[in-house]
Amino acid sequence: MKTSLRSTKNANLQTIKIKKMKLPLNIQRFMPLMQQQIVSGSNEYNETIERLEKELEAIPQKEQSETVYAHFFYGGCDWFVLSWDRINEVIFCYVILNGDVEMSELGDVWLPELRNSNRIELDFYWDRKSLAQAKYEKYPDYFPKPENNE
Repeated sequence: MKTSLRSTKNANLQTIKIKKMKLPLNIQRFMPLMQQQIVSGSNEYNETIERLEKELEAIPQKEQSETVYAHFFYGGCDWFVLSWDRINEVIFCYVILNGDVEMSELGDVWLPELRNSNRIELDFYWDRKSLAQAKYEKYPDYFPKPENNE
């Protein structure tokens, strides 16, 4: 029995196609595009995406300065996210650029600037913590150890 090469090839292509995961809207709006391309092409990240989606939903809309809900990083730069204005795509965060803790500050950052960067990454394994604890963990020689796990 002869089998056409074309039908065999088509059958093989159908079995190895991987369905791209559709990312939830909050993930699409928050996660850098470079990371979106990586995670949407693999089912390996399903649990991470589900956890991140819950964490992103918990970020408050209004400015507050107690809890860090998310963390972006690149080299010696860190953005500790405290709130997210979803309408204007602005995050309120504590920013340390190039490890310069003396010039670090709280302020608004336009989220598309981070999301469209090819270098800045969202920390997939960030655990919510106080800003004081986040700063101390990153730079223990500069920031004081928080009392009572602030």
